[in-house]
Amino acid sequence: MGRIVLDLGAGVKKYQGSIAVDSMTYFDPAHEHSKLYPYTSARFTTEEIRFNDGLRNGLTRSFLVRFANRLPGAYERWISHLFPLDQLTFTLRVEK
Repeated sequence: MGRIVLDLGAGVKKYQGSIAVDSMTYFDPAHEHSKLYPYTSARFTTEEIRFNDGLRNGLTRSFLVRFANRLPGAYERWISHLFPLDQLTFTLRVEK
C-alpha cells in the first residue's frame, strides 16, 4: 500500500519498500504473525498507525483520511485500491 523509509538521522535511509497496515505485526510479540513467522529477533509494539500524517489534504481526502485512521483494516481491504493515500506512519515502541 504505502512505502516505508527508515530515517536513521543525517539523511541516511535504511530501507524503502512497499508496506501495508499489517507490515509491522511480524515484530509485535503479542501478534500471531510474530509467533507463526519468526523472521527476526527484533521486537516492536505498534502504538499507532496514521495515514497521511502531517500532509495537507483537501476536504474529500480529509474525510477519507479520518476513515482510514479509525478503521485502517477496512480502508485497506475495501477502499485503498480505489482511493489510495500517500503516506502510512507507524509509531513503534522497542520491546526489550
